[in-house]
Amino acid sequence: MTEAQLTGVQRAAVLLLSLGELDAAEVLRHMEPKEVQKIGIAMATMTDITREQVERVMDQFGQELLPLPLIRRVQGAALPAHPKPSLH
Repeated sequence: MTEAQLTGVQRAAVLLLSLGELDAAEVLRHMEPKEVQKIGIAMATMTDITREQVERVMDQFGQELLPLPLIRRVQGAALPAHPKPSLH
């Protein structure tokens, strides 16, 4: 199964499995019981997921979470328009 064929629940399961037990548990604490149940079932039944698929799911998540225009706005807000000259 390719990452394009994964459902949203399955992609969430892949992402949580890649986080490790403690971090995944922390994320799951913020979800509704039905969501935790669905993701738990998906986590228990995931088979034959390759490292490349995990990386692509994580890349997709990063792109959806932090789209490029948002990153540029954050950088623009954090960095001065005209940097001060260095004294070194």
